[in-house]
Amino acid sequence: MMNKFCKSGVFLIFVSSLFLVFSCGKLRNNGSVSGSYENNSSELSSSGEVSSLIAQSIMTPGVINTDSSGKIEILIIEGESSSDAHPSLVLTTPSDEWIMIGAGGHVKASEPGSLLYTTYPQDEGLQSWVIQAKDHIRSSPGIIHGYAILMKVQGISKNELLKHMIVKQKTSTVTSLPETTLALNSDYIVIGGGYRVNWEWDGSNAGNHIVDSYPVGNGWRVQSKDHLWPDAVSITGYVIGIEKEISGLGTFINDINKATSGIAGWPKEQVGTDSGFVLVGGGADAHRYLPSGYGSYNGYGSMLIRNYPDPSGYWVAQARDHINPDPSSLIVYSVGLKLLSQ
Repeated sequence: MMNKFCKSGVFLIFVSSLFLVFSCGKLRNNGSVSGSYENNSSELSSSGEVSSLIAQSIMTPGVINTDSSGKIEILIIEGESSSDAHPSLVLTTPSDEWIMIGAGGHVKASEPGSLLYTTYPQDEGLQSWVIQAKDHIRSSPGIIHGYAILMKVQGISKNELLKHMIVKQKTSTVTSLPETTLALNSDYIVIGGGYRVNWEWDGSNAGNHIVDSYPVGNGWRVQSKDHLWPDAVSITGYVIGIEKEISGLGTFINDINKATSGIAGWPKEQVGTDSGFVLVGGGADAHRYLPSGYGSYNGYGSMLIRNYPDPSGYWVAQARDHINPDPSSLIVYSVGLKLLSQ
């Protein structure tokens, strides 16, 4: 059998988690982050390394959430980058017993603002995720407040659990509105996803920003866009899945919910999971509003500035127009997971 890594009320306990946060405002997506990633549908095949980073040790209160079986344990940790025109943040697991199945962030900046463009798993062992944002056209240094989802399952070790998980990636063609969709086979269910806009600052190129990253069917869809200044790039999408059946453990089932915001220049929404499920992932779809309803970008568009798992158990997202007004609505998705024990 091929390598599977790619095969690769709620009960609350208050704890404190020690974890490492790496931050550096000058990290570039195709510069300091290294690793050989294929430009087609493939399994995550190599671990990346982030160089020239500042390591900070931060104590953050955490809450362990469980599903109705009590066996899936989820911990959300937080960290913050330094302020920079292109802020970057790497969140890592606090100990070897956890795997990091998802992450997201909120980029905070004064006007005209900073926009998200990258959130993806950095290594094949799911021990760290990279989150990046950037200002656009006009200077606007920002700070990323990041969140990461850690998971462990009682009755199975981390290394054994990874054998029953899969991370796939796929890279789009180069265009001003790159998009790609990934699908899992029927042995797996989707629990999360991520994205990496393949852009590197060369002193004059404006870049792309994320507009869509969300579950679709038994897979994941991502899309980015240029804004006001043409700049064609590609985007790499990631989807994370877990085997439906694990012998001796039970059957995993997922739960995907969504909520739609009103129309605004800065639309914001959040959505949780159904009873018995625990939040393991989520995403957002920032559509431009057309008189006939949702549609593709016909005007300036909105881009994501928040897209993260909140410790309260909701997935939170917010989009915004940038420089030129363009009110829109936003669809936010949550992914829940539950184990039916054997």
